[in-house]
Amino acid sequence: VLEIAKATGTHVKLAGQGSLNSPSPSQGEIIEYVGFADAEKRKGLFSRAKGLLMPTIYLEPFGGVSIEAMISGTPVISSDWGVFPETILHGITGYRCRSLDQFVWAVRNIDNISPQVCRDYALANYSLERVSTMYQEYFEMVNSLWNKKGWYQINDKRKSMSWLERYYPNVTPNSKSRETIITQTDNIVYPEEKEPDYALDLSWYKREKKPGISFIMRARNEQSTIGLALDSLKQLNIPYEVNLVLNQCTDKTEYEATLRLKNGQAINIYQYPFQLGKTGLENQCTPVTSIHSTIWLLNWMLMKGNYEYTFRWDSDFVMTSALSRDVEKAIADKEKIANIAAIFSDTCKTNTEPYLWSNELYPRYTRYSLWHLTRFAIAPAKSVTLAGKIIHDSPLKMKKDYWTMEPWWEREEREGTQKLREKAKKKYEQLKKQIGGDCTT
Repeated sequence: VLEIAKATGTHVKLAGQGSLNSPSPSQGEIIEYVGFADAEKRKGLFSRAKGLLMPTIYLEPFGGVSIEAMISGTPVISSDWGVFPETILHGITGYRCRSLDQFVWAVRNIDNISPQVCRDYALANYSLERVSTMYQEYFEMVNSLWNKKGWYQINDKRKSMSWLERYYPNVTPNSKSRETIITQTDNIVYPEEKEPDYALDLSWYKREKKPGISFIMRARNEQSTIGLALDSLKQLNIPYEVNLVLNQCTDKTEYEATLRLKNGQAINIYQYPFQLGKTGLENQCTPVTSIHSTIWLLNWMLMKGNYEYTFRWDSDFVMTSALSRDVEKAIADKEKIANIAAIFSDTCKTNTEPYLWSNELYPRYTRYSLWHLTRFAIAPAKSVTLAGKIIHDSPLKMKKDYWTMEPWWEREEREGTQKLREKAKKKYEQLKKQIGGDCTT
């Protein structure tokens, strides 16, 4: 481990029972012994680690800590014997090595491994739900040995042999990234219908961020306001980027944004082709597991950030000089990581919406904090008063066509979501009956 750390210049945290014998001064600079690590301590270590190093000479029968690491989205670099050829997919969930040269190369290339793929692989193959089918099969095999026919016993009620199935990520060096796939409007590959755990998508949360702000902005037919919103951000005296997601735009919103991109403003433009549940009752009835959920969209947008700080911004928001000064002052004060919550008061010119700066453990949108600026990934220790410094200045007066569109569950642009559609439709009808009248808009 010491030779690997020296060759790569990597800081290594060594966890386990025992102690380091007579560490030299140079060894202390690159290797930190943290002692015994229980489950909670391991969670913390994995959440901040670029990878788990397991150069054991022991023939591991399972090596459960490697599975824990992958569930946390942490790639594993292990020996190439024992159980690891079975559990570590070389080049996909980590690397398997047999020499110092190979371990050094693996550490230097650990960023090529996707944390999300590691997590998906581990959960699909080693979760309690998955392993329970294996135990069930073993118990039934043992039980059958005590029948008269023993090994020759035939179970005519058997429906499958899924206990032997394994999930292997469809990842090759030429595979398209999830981002490329999701932004295609033809031949779309959809996510699985379960809640996406972006809180642990460490590919964005753990990676090194640049000083500055990432604004995440969704726009749908905002050509009359998008220019004003983007231009107002240029008064900031700190680096920033705008991650703009165009949601089924049919006007010149993209044209307005592209003009500013060509003039040198840092704007990344993405497409999101799915109809979303409209604000209000329709949104409340939309399961967060659905691609039609604003929650799902915001979490997907949240992963785009390349800077330390992330703001959710509207395409009709205007940055004021007062807010820009407070933000710049807050960013300059990085005494320690802290969770700070601030509720913005209703001081908008033409509209009033409370925006909450969340103080959750991970920056992640939930049903109960939909309209908010996410907390800073790195927040100042001192309290920051931003209430009343934000202006929702929207010159848009006309009614938008899509406000009166039928709910997303009435449109059949995708197969495989019937269960979600029926769930949303049933809840919608129940609430509609409770409050009376139409609640589409």
